[in-house]
Amino acid sequence: MAKEAFYAVAIGRSTGIFKSWDNGAKESVTGFCNARYKKFPTEAEAAAFIKLHGKQQDNSVKLHGKRARKDDGAVERPAVRAKTTNFYAVAKGRNGVSGIFTSWAEAEIHVKDFFSAKYKGFYTREEAESFIAEYVSSKQVDSSLPNPQDPNTLVAFCDGSAINNGKHRCKAAFACVFPHNEDWNVASKLPTDAKATNNRAEYMAALEAMKRANIEDPSQNQVLYIFSDSMLLIRSMTEWLPTWIKNNWVKGDGERVKNDDLLKQLKAVQGTRMILWQHVKAHTKKEDWESIWNAKADRLAKAARRND
Repeated sequence: MAKEAFYAVAIGRSTGIFKSWDNGAKESVTGFCNARYKKFPTEAEAAAFIKLHGKQQDNSVKLHGKRARKDDGAVERPAVRAKTTNFYAVAKGRNGVSGIFTSWAEAEIHVKDFFSAKYKGFYTREEAESFIAEYVSSKQVDSSLPNPQDPNTLVAFCDGSAINNGKHRCKAAFACVFPHNEDWNVASKLPTDAKATNNRAEYMAALEAMKRANIEDPSQNQVLYIFSDSMLLIRSMTEWLPTWIKNNWVKGDGERVKNDDLLKQLKAVQGTRMILWQHVKAHTKKEDWESIWNAKADRLAKAARRND
């Protein structure tokens, strides 16, 4: 018999304690930016988590999926005091869609599985409109940025490779390729230990790109382009890092952020430099500029991994 579980949602589309993940807590946190939630074996622990991390103005905690029982034996539903999201701002959606939606179902179809989507839930329409306006404003400076194919621009293609990924004897390596100066190229193995993973290889490749940029431009005035097929790397550095730092490297589900040692190094080495993180599809076999250099980084990483 499965053990009873309580899913505490301190920050989400709907907050409170849920008795189930599917058709319960999952719908309240999926796609909700900076959601904070965790599973507990007891209702008391779940309530304490919400009171510690939630934004409620009082001490009320809503219990979903279960009825409270009065002393006289009658049942009643708990009072609903949770603040819910009313507007979903999609600044960048699939096929160029942008707009404000009043239900997650409407917004989700434009952002689900679209890795570079920009969206967030808000309590008011004014907040949602401001979010989209800020995104549009930030994109207007793109024309002033250097062309990555210009030989004078700092550009790196980063990739990682691993075999037996996630296992104790994982063999992993990374490569960092500089298309405008291949004398800077780096390819190296990771120590074969419990920490060796493909994700760590991706992070270390980006770290090498930043280190080389600091050698060539110690003042950190030049823009650095980093091309990678790892959305984990890109989203970690562009979306999640500020929240992780604020929460002392603890995720919304209460778990420790993986590879925080490398993420701290990436943040420190970047310093004040502007880095433009560019996602490139892997293994396309195409002959465009991005695909050619990404394929080279992939080959070098694999070769370094196989080199004993």
